Amino acid sequence: NGEQVSAERLEQSMDALTLAIDDGSFLTTLQAADSAFAAVTVDETATYAAIAAATVVFVVTTPAPTTSPSPRPTSAPSLRPTPKPSPRPTATTSSGAPGGAAGDDDGAADDGGAAAAPAPAPAPADR
Repeated sequence: NGEQVSAERLEQSMDALTLAIDDGSFLTTLQAADSAFAAVTVDETATYAAIAAATVVFVVTTPAPTTSPSPRPTSAPSLRPTPKPSPRPTATTSSGAPGGAAGDDDGAADDGGAAAAPAPAPAPADR
């Protein structure tokens, strides 16, 4: 239980700090840590009041809500072949010309059209 552990840690720290004020080790440790604290004094009455008023805040953070997953399809995809096959894609190779021109080396960019597919090889003649 996170809230209980937080409360226990607060109580332990309050006890330890009260003891350190009582025996003078708080001021000694503070001054030994940095010479800038050499002239510091501790107002014990105010410090004890601050220790007694100490509280702990227990905060739980969670990730932001996410959207629901999309619903399942209402019908299964058809296993029947399509009435007409999709057209076969044609591939063009780039000549390496600047601007991505395909099949030419004039350095001008293509006009957006695909290069014409090469003509099929003639069928062998019957002998």
